[in-house]
Amino acid sequence: MEARRVAIAGREIRVRADTGARFWDKVEAGAWEPALLAALRGWLPGGALFLDIGAWIGPTALAAAALGAGRVVALEPDPVAAAAFRDNLALNPDLAPRVTLIEAALTATPGPARIGDAGGKRGKSTSSLLRGNGDGAYQVATVTPDALLAEIGNAPEIVIKLDIEGGEYLIFPAAAKLFDTRVRHAHLSLHPAALASRISAAWATRSLFASLAAYDLVAIQGGIARSTPLTTRLARVGLCAWPLGGDWILRRRP
Repeated sequence: MEARRVAIAGREIRVRADTGARFWDKVEAGAWEPALLAALRGWLPGGALFLDIGAWIGPTALAAAALGAGRVVALEPDPVAAAAFRDNLALNPDLAPRVTLIEAALTATPGPARIGDAGGKRGKSTSSLLRGNGDGAYQVATVTPDALLAEIGNAPEIVIKLDIEGGEYLIFPAAAKLFDTRVRHAHLSLHPAALASRISAAWATRSLFASLAAYDLVAIQGGIARSTPLTTRLARVGLCAWPLGGDWILRRRP
């Protein structure tokens, strides 16, 4: 398999040259998730465990390992994406021993689930539990928050990235137990447009953030983390759901 060298977050990794060329071009141009990568540079050098929920083909997980995460636990249920992730791991033998890939979706309750993507294609970064009844949806293995905590074990510090294309509304508040006192920082992506209406999106967002009340919220807008009292208040009551969804940094209060 031909490898391509890619610079990400100031580190170099190797990836399959025949998969995701345009995406890796975007990474190298610094146009992919700049706020997340900047945050990880500050959060991970101390050796924290990095939990990547919605890992796709592995860009964030590999970046986290390269930046100094002591261990990376990554979840990706899409079999095509997971296969590409494993290929990318194989190309980074210096990082692979610290990365555990779990080919499963995070769900609130045990048992198989169905996921799908617009157009029914597999391997894209936008597969979601919310599309489990659509054309081309398929069954995947799952892991519950309790099972994931058992996999994590007694890691003293945890950093979480959660980006599951709308599935976040289905797993909270059950997933809130992952955000225990060991998690001082997290990155959360919201996808309110995946829900049926503005009202349902606002209610779901309010419920989600209510289960994360121990954290201050910092909105990421235009690739930059911006903290304002207004956006925080809007988030707490669910009004960030439309149109202010998107990415958030969570910082646990002392």
